[in-house]
Amino acid sequence: MRNGFVGLRNAPALLALALLATGCVALGRQYENATLQTDKLANVQIGVTTKADVLSQFGAPTVIQRRDIEGLLSSLAVRYQGQDLTVKLDPALFDDIYIYEYRRVNRTLVFVVVFSWVRSIDKSDRLVFFFDPDGTVAGYGLTEGTKEL
Repeated sequence: MRNGFVGLRNAPALLALALLATGCVALGRQYENATLQTDKLANVQIGVTTKADVLSQFGAPTVIQRRDIEGLLSSLAVRYQGQDLTVKLDPALFDDIYIYEYRRVNRTLVFVVVFSWVRSIDKSDRLVFFFDPDGTVAGYGLTEGTKEL
């Protein structure tokens, strides 16, 4: 009997097609921290600009890192075990490093009943200040990765 309805024998194929057609696509963007104020780098002078100047111009760093002197000394002690060892440390090794970071993540997700696909691109801009024993800028470095997005 043909009355315009699809027969039951085609139901499994239609159900499979309906399940395959259902899915989800999601686009996401994640931003961490504030964009770096690279235009203010023109005001930074090596040997003149102080830690306080950096803090007032760029704000609080994302991370303040101190070099791992204990790890260095313990590796030297293991290497020269049983021998006399004299180590003269440069006071600059104890200075803080100010790290400013702006991070961006772009994600694309595709979910279908039997297939999933995720693409995540993670890029960051990083500005790092090194200081001399007097507390003035000894150098800085800038990496701009978010321009690639």
